Amino acid sequence: MMLLVQPDIHTINILMIKTVIFGFGEYYRKYSETLFYTSEVVAICVSDSSKYESEINGVPIIEPRNLKDIFYDKIVILVKEQDDIRNYLVSNGAVLQDIEDIFEYRKKHLDGIRRCIVKTYDRKKGTVLVISDNLELSGAPISAVYLSIALYEEGYEVVLAAPVIDDRLVSEFSGKEIGLEQVFSLPYIRNEDLKWVCTFDHVIVNSYTMIQSVYDISETRKVIWWLHESGERHDKVYSEMSKRFNVTFNEERITNIRALAVSSIAKRAFLMHHGSKNWNVGELLLGMPDTYQSIENKNNEKIIFALIGGIIELKGHDILLDAIDLLSDDEKERCEFWFIGKKFNTEYCRGITERILAYSNVVIKGEFSREEMSEAYTYIDCVICASREETLSITVVEGLMHGKICIVSDATGVAEYINNGRNGFVFKNQDAGMLSIHIKNFISDKFRTDYIRANARETYNSFFSMKAFEKRVRELV
Repeated sequence: MMLLVQPDIHTINILMIKTVIFGFGEYYRKYSETLFYTSEVVAICVSDSSKYESEINGVPIIEPRNLKDIFYDKIVILVKEQDDIRNYLVSNGAVLQDIEDIFEYRKKHLDGIRRCIVKTYDRKKGTVLVISDNLELSGAPISAVYLSIALYEEGYEVVLAAPVIDDRLVSEFSGKEIGLEQVFSLPYIRNEDLKWVCTFDHVIVNSYTMIQSVYDISETRKVIWWLHESGERHDKVYSEMSKRFNVTFNEERITNIRALAVSSIAKRAFLMHHGSKNWNVGELLLGMPDTYQSIENKNNEKIIFALIGGIIELKGHDILLDAIDLLSDDEKERCEFWFIGKKFNTEYCRGITERILAYSNVVIKGEFSREEMSEAYTYIDCVICASREETLSITVVEGLMHGKICIVSDATGVAEYINNGRNGFVFKNQDAGMLSIHIKNFISDKFRTDYIRANARETYNSFFSMKAFEKRVRELV
């Protein structure tokens, strides 16, 4: 059985560095735990004067000009946009050499520091380490969880490692003897952490964002690299990783790497950025556990459409709103559109939030937990994926699993598994008119929806079920 344990820090030559955190936004919420676990946080420095003279967890919040009155070893920047931040801190008395961002801090100070969250036990087939980026409620990290479960079901002793772990994901391991380790130095794997990695029979690195881990491991041993990122039309991840990690794979390292993409879109994106001359990239389609519920909570006559995902331009919330504008008043009256996903402090998200004020049938539901999402599917009639580019779309896979009608952009990997009118509908990327036609047809019940729902469910069973996934994993290791 799974054993939840009290956080257990494994330290090797750890120095209790005195740190000052600069920043108190999204990056603070994501990464501050790392600093509180691995250093003595003596102050939190912010430029927002409304927060001065308060404290968090007993740590004072100070203004930059008071840095000279604090004894510290390092200032760690926890803001995403760091342009001019270092100069700003230096102008307030900080020493440039004492300023690091979270990635520099991990690389220089956190080798060999791990926190065991869930212990695992010996099994017959061998050991597998799955290394992921931050384990959050989003596509690629969730894929790492499901991969770990599939490996476990195949009889392997599995440990899933990540630098940041959302507590809400721990429940996914209920009843499973799968290890869960917070490895604070990731994506960097050097010295003591590399020795630990080399104790496993197989190592799988999840996502392109962990390119540094693949680079570090491939110098000494074989590693599987599972790729999920898009990059043909929107190459933000590739450009950010290229800027952050200056790595070049020589022929020897490439020989040690088995690259697998979650879809043909992810494969093309990788080869476009890294070239096809030396790389031989295969494919590994994901699977997910079956949480299908036959119960439907239909207490009214409204047809519920859902677009699931954070409110970012890539997800195409504006495209769906344009499609809604093309509906008749009667059609609008019969529908309700749910936007389920995280809101961000961006111009795009603010624009969408402001725009929907004019719509009586569009509701921003916010981010849901796994349990809340399962409940939501008992109300949802149709899942819409309007993404401008997405390598697969886990939300559509979930929709197929729940036997929902899915309308998807042809710029998504999952579109390869959808046949118009048989198990869902596909519209041309960014074509609000075509999307609106599919919505209209659904409202008028022009198509045999029961037939399509049954085929959607069968598509999940054939391609995306854990049984199908475990068969593919069996051939992997």
